[in-house]
Amino acid sequence: MNDFDKFVKWASITVFVLILLGLASMAGAQEALPVAPVATQPAQTLGDMVSQAVFAVVSAFLLFVVNYCKVYIATRNKQANHERGVAVVKDALYSSLDDTGYTLKQVLTDADIKAAVKVCWLRISLSRLDNLAGFKKADPEAWVKEQQGIILGKLAS
Repeated sequence: MNDFDKFVKWASITVFVLILLGLASMAGAQEALPVAPVATQPAQTLGDMVSQAVFAVVSAFLLFVVNYCKVYIATRNKQANHERGVAVVKDALYSSLDDTGYTLKQVLTDADIKAAVKVCWLRISLSRLDNLAGFKKADPEAWVKEQQGIILGKLAS
């Protein structure tokens, strides 16, 4: 868990506690309906004004945290889906090696074998990515070909 995750956890717990305290203080301050007309009610007390100010500050802070967390959660989901997709493509490499009967060493040394394996690899990857929940790319075929180049580059070095 990195520092940012710790901060988000701390901030969410803090906001939750502040909301509970605010709700508890408002629940304790509830009174019965006034019998006297509105014009004869006394002016607001300092405690009422302070509690309204605290509620406004907590609301603004909560709005900030919620807006920031929406972006953070969307970014984390996108990153997680990318990592899941890369794992599927890596696994499809080994499945394509099994299907074609070649070894990884042969693929890395012979261009003709590499081309044959890449076609099979692309077919397997695309079929598996279609079944991967939450995985969306505008052009999945181009993305898979890019990942194939990255994976083969890492394996060759």
